Amino acid sequence: MPMDGRLYRAAQRGDMEVLKEFADQLTTKLTSYKNTVLHTTADQKYINFSNSNNVENFTAIVSRDLLFCLNSKGDTCIHVAARKGHLNLIEALIGYLKQNCPAGLEGGIEPIHELLRIPNNKGNMALHEAVMYGSHRLVETLVKEDDNFTHPLNNASKSPLFLAMEKKDKVSAELILSNSSSPSYVGPYGTTALHAAAIYHVD
Repeated sequence: MPMDGRLYRAAQRGDMEVLKEFADQLTTKLTSYKNTVLHTTADQKYINFSNSNNVENFTAIVSRDLLFCLNSKGDTCIHVAARKGHLNLIEALIGYLKQNCPAGLEGGIEPIHELLRIPNNKGNMALHEAVMYGSHRLVETLVKEDDNFTHPLNNASKSPLFLAMEKKDKVSAELILSNSSSPSYVGPYGTTALHAAAIYHVD
């Protein structure tokens, strides 16, 4: 069902009064790129997600199904928020899942881990996106939330750690190494993060 202009503008502004009016339709109201209101709001640079009231109001419209919606690029709202560096929003959405969604079935995956491990059409998880866009506090948060996970390669055969070394981002690399029990070092063509450190002259 197409997202009408009033709802789209409300998502861009973070207008909670209008968003709440559509609360029972938010998983079906989509843009032409299959963005939900969560994707649209997370993509805005100028919404002040550091304001705790804004974040608390925003999570009032969230549902598990809405969090797991994918747009035409295979992005969850977490992917989009990671690109924009919206730490407070991601922390709030993670907090929502922990408080409101039951844990995985016996032997199953926790919902928060399931969400963070979703690859988009480029094979990037939210952690890949956070590394690529240099959001250090987000990198730390995402790694700590799933510290036993061996981060897989994206479609370019690059792990988050390899990407960090390729970008000469020592802070992200150190955050991954110090907070993950089994990070992947792998890069394309049989290379590793150590190769990347040498190739890109990372001290």
